[in-house]
Amino acid sequence: MPLRRHLCLAYFRAFLWIGVLMTQGWILSTQAAMANDAPLTQTWSVRVLGVPVGQFDLKAKLNETTYRGRAKFRTKGAAGILARVRFDLQGNGFIKKADLIPLEYREEMETGRRSSTASLSFADGEVRDISGRLNASGTFVDDKSLKRPLDPFSAILSAFRPAPAAPSCQLDRTVFDGARVTRLRFHSKRNDGKRIICHGKYIRVAGYSPAQLQETEFFPLRLTFDASNGHWRPVRAQVGSLFGPVTLVRKD
Repeated sequence: MPLRRHLCLAYFRAFLWIGVLMTQGWILSTQAAMANDAPLTQTWSVRVLGVPVGQFDLKAKLNETTYRGRAKFRTKGAAGILARVRFDLQGNGFIKKADLIPLEYREEMETGRRSSTASLSFADGEVRDISGRLNASGTFVDDKSLKRPLDPFSAILSAFRPAPAAPSCQLDRTVFDGARVTRLRFHSKRNDGKRIICHGKYIRVAGYSPAQLQETEFFPLRLTFDASNGHWRPVRAQVGSLFGPVTLVRKD
């Protein structure tokens, strides 16, 4: 696989993996942090093998019942010259008991050599329509593997909004991007009183070719939360990839 494609997939996985960490029980109550249409704006630095390669920006509006927003990544500096990569994710949906329930999702991705788009629509938490994206591996995604999945944007927003409850680091959640199904499992944490570090792994479930599954069936993941102003927020993350660790560092 060309380096540009590797980079694009690694960046995209990084945000997807982190996104699911605080959903389904990790955020117990966020109503105090969500005024009507409260704006959320964040900036993250993305590094590969310790070298800054790009920037991730998140903007969203949330209230007690709905959410909508946009997440963007682009390479910068020397990395932008070597591999001009970007993705643009948009999504909206409902909020029920602090859990995000997707309604619509759209994705645009540019690897420098090819462009792709995808869109998903949901009803009652289930995927109802998929368009604009082809599964390059040619593998079949069984409906049984799609049990009320999150889309990547909803997963990212779930993680990056502030939450008063400390993360439990216990999670088993499905994410679907229109082509592949992934599963996130977390199993341990370290708490020093000021920070919590969660350890887990990202598992390939469906939509992957036999060759891809032979490369690896999972990648390690580590996420650090910091307590600030009465809320816990992710400040640093590291995810494995086929060519080395990808690290995200909070800038704002």
